[in-house]
Amino acid sequence: GVYNRGTFTMENVTISGNTADYDGGGVYSYSGNFTMNGGTISDNTATSGGGVYNYRGTVTMYGGTISGNTASRNGGGVYNYGTLNLSGNSKIINNTKGTAGNLTPNNIYLLSDKTVTVAGALTCEDASIGVTMQNYNGGTFATGGAAYIGKFVSDSSRYGIAVDSDNLALKFQYTVTFDYGTLGKETKTVLSGETVTPPAPVFAGKVLVGWYTNSNFTTKFNFSNAIIVNKTIYAKFADYEDDKEA
Repeated sequence: GVYNRGTFTMENVTISGNTADYDGGGVYSYSGNFTMNGGTISDNTATSGGGVYNYRGTVTMYGGTISGNTASRNGGGVYNYGTLNLSGNSKIINNTKGTAGNLTPNNIYLLSDKTVTVAGALTCEDASIGVTMQNYNGGTFATGGAAYIGKFVSDSSRYGIAVDSDNLALKFQYTVTFDYGTLGKETKTVLSGETVTPPAPVFAGKVLVGWYTNSNFTTKFNFSNAIIVNKTIYAKFADYEDDKEA
């Protein structure tokens, strides 16, 4: 659609329906400055950077939508190998990677140690800016964005969004199952390194005795320990009239 090696400013126009054999279906910015002040980049395809491929340049979004683009490898919406600044009414949503019949969410792809810089207030009420990191272990993906945690989502269900000082990070996401035996189960989602708070189950005629690491109730669970794997915690109950004996 557009190949930029200098300064390119986009104002309330549409770049749509373009295809690149390699990188940058909508916009390829090569060590240049690309500024988006509104408008739409949509329905473009490439190997990497279906919507925008930023190679060692600066992409600044003050508003606009990057949506519905596809990359066969990475960066369905934006492939970032440079500086990416977001503020205002910016949306990067509903972009994918893969091939027909096997598409997965992939909105912003952050290469190596690259991050998103939240350069000002994110004002779009329905923004759910998706993020994928090259770093399998996650880590800081946005600087200065703690106040806007609700504007970002992980492209993968394996990760969740966490505040890290004034920054935002991707962390592994685990499921903790609270097993009540014949009385049922419930689950909580916990990010890596966090502790979990037990629920307060109430069942008629039953009193909670304690929480255990196994169904034989031989070892109590320590809720001060951080969660680093999917885990099941077992609740031991006694009949109400027998609770003193238990």
